[in-house]
Amino acid sequence: GAVAWDGHRFGAAGVAGLALSVDEGRFDYTDQIVTTSALEIVAAEYQRFLDAGHTAGDPADVAAFLASSQRDPRVRRDALGQLTTVRVSKINAASVLTSGVDLHARYDWQLGNFGDLSLDLSAVYVNEFKYRARPTDPEVDGVGLRNARTAIAFPTPEWRFNLSAHWRRARHAVTGVVHYFSDVENQNLIGFPTSPKTIESNPTLDLQYAITLPFGVMGRRTESELAVGMFNVTNEMPTPLINDLQGFDWFLEDPRGRRVYVRFSQSL
Repeated sequence: GAVAWDGHRFGAAGVAGLALSVDEGRFDYTDQIVTTSALEIVAAEYQRFLDAGHTAGDPADVAAFLASSQRDPRVRRDALGQLTTVRVSKINAASVLTSGVDLHARYDWQLGNFGDLSLDLSAVYVNEFKYRARPTDPEVDGVGLRNARTAIAFPTPEWRFNLSAHWRRARHAVTGVVHYFSDVENQNLIGFPTSPKTIESNPTLDLQYAITLPFGVMGRRTESELAVGMFNVTNEMPTPLINDLQGFDWFLEDPRGRRVYVRFSQSL
């Protein structure tokens, strides 16, 4: 579909050790091709189940609905009504309008005999994410929403940022990174009353130590690096989404918890 973009870029210079850039942009899409959301299809079918006067969990009502013409042919269930498959397809979204700001700042210090230290901030601010699936649908601003029941928008926190600190002295280096997103409202509540209404901010911390080795392997005379690190040091776990198709929001959070790694790299 058609895409219109209007943006500006600003930078900062003249401050020793400081690099700063700000990108402001606005995108306007029409007829964007997207894949329908399985959750949106299932939620719409469940709403028709309720509108027909049926009661959730009643075997007779479930059987009556499954035998009726109100069920969605894209949703396949077993004899007990348990979901097995959802068939999705491509559609053209009527309109998508999004605008926001990308911010990047870096400051470097030279600490003499104590090495070098740098701080780096990469942040994204979403000002608006307005979309309409069909021309007759009301416009929705998805900022701050999970947007789970549409294929047009991903979960869209108002703010996301990564803040990192990197220290190096001779062959030794230490890096720490904090990942953050602002709270997101979970609108996927039809039929799932026990799900939380908000996916709260859940910052995570990654750490790594690396040493540059003055030798290579397999006869190479170039340098190599050995790194030991840990993702999600404090073992933060995702917000559980009860009775949700996924159980958590994979776009925002990682269910693997704390992870340790060892990495060896060889310069060619």
